[in-house]
Amino acid sequence: MVKEHLEAAWLLRDEVAAADRVVRVVEKVAGAAVAQDVGREAVVNETSCRAGSVALLTASVSAHRAERRCPTSAAYPAPVLPVHNAESQWPESNHLTPPQLIISVASGKGGTGKTTIATNMAAALAGSGMNVMYVDCDVEEPDGHVFLKPDIEKQDKSTVLIPRVNPDRCSYCGECSRICQFNAIAVLHKQVLVFPELCHSCGGCALVCPEDAIEEVQREIGTINSGTGYGIGFAEGRLTIGEAMASPLIKAVKNSANSTEIIIVDAPPGTSCPVIEAVAGSDFVILVTEPTPFGLHDLKLAVGMLREMKLSFGVVVNRAGTGTNEVYEFCSAENIEILLNIPFDRKIAEAYSHGRLVTEYIPGLGQDLHELYDKIAARVTA
Repeated sequence: MVKEHLEAAWLLRDEVAAADRVVRVVEKVAGAAVAQDVGREAVVNETSCRAGSVALLTASVSAHRAERRCPTSAAYPAPVLPVHNAESQWPESNHLTPPQLIISVASGKGGTGKTTIATNMAAALAGSGMNVMYVDCDVEEPDGHVFLKPDIEKQDKSTVLIPRVNPDRCSYCGECSRICQFNAIAVLHKQVLVFPELCHSCGGCALVCPEDAIEEVQREIGTINSGTGYGIGFAEGRLTIGEAMASPLIKAVKNSANSTEIIIVDAPPGTSCPVIEAVAGSDFVILVTEPTPFGLHDLKLAVGMLREMKLSFGVVVNRAGTGTNEVYEFCSAENIEILLNIPFDRKIAEAYSHGRLVTEYIPGLGQDLHELYDKIAARVTA
């Protein structure tokens, strides 16, 4: 999200004015010599300036924030801003300390059994002696704790940076408002209004302020709980009620994950920004669906998303034996591997309703999920 915002902010509308704005901001954070080089590049090749200056600015924002303004806490280090690469729409993710394998469990629609698969797979692998961590990134309604029953050992606040304007220094020039593409800051006559819920924490308003009247301060957006349950490392995010953006908290939850042999990420449902943030950087994504028209419709959306992100994936069909064959026909036509069929079984519903792991009611499912992991690991390392 930061990458897209910077591209829009620095190089928007009139190309000459945008390039001039790039030069002025670069001069502020990187020095006059670098700014002159960028300016000459803008004159020679506007397209090259578009990529080169955005890359420079993303690095400059990170350095500028670390050196001059409100630093983030040790628990939440300053985010690494992605550098624009014209050849790749999706930068590599470094949200997690690289373990042996990161598996995300996602679904196009809610209620397909995504958390059931994620929690029971984690339990099955941990039961065989593997070092596993479960990360619940469905921060708007996390429920993995219901099944893993972790002992919470640590609770941290998650914050984002928002602007605070010093009225004694502000000249009300409106540069901050013009640079913000999300209308998070507005300049009226002798008054500046900040809308924290709209702010994407890019730092652009502070960078362009000619009076240095804007500083960035922390705003709490949720909490991160971590602990252990069933011998499984556990982390979850809980978004504060009323917050509009889940992605910053999801990023913080992923940052909190330990370096373990296997990390299982329980992603939110759908295909929007929170899901993209959750699955980014995964070695493999399990798409859980059901053999219904709604399941097929949203599976197609999820498949399109993962193909755009160039992530490896396969499909698990839950409640197999009900509905229609359209999901199977779609997967066959699109050359998508169906990794596992989980039949419709009352015992699964009973376990879920009691907040218990299904593997306690159906031991064979644990073996199936372990074999699913082996299949995924073989594909990733092939």
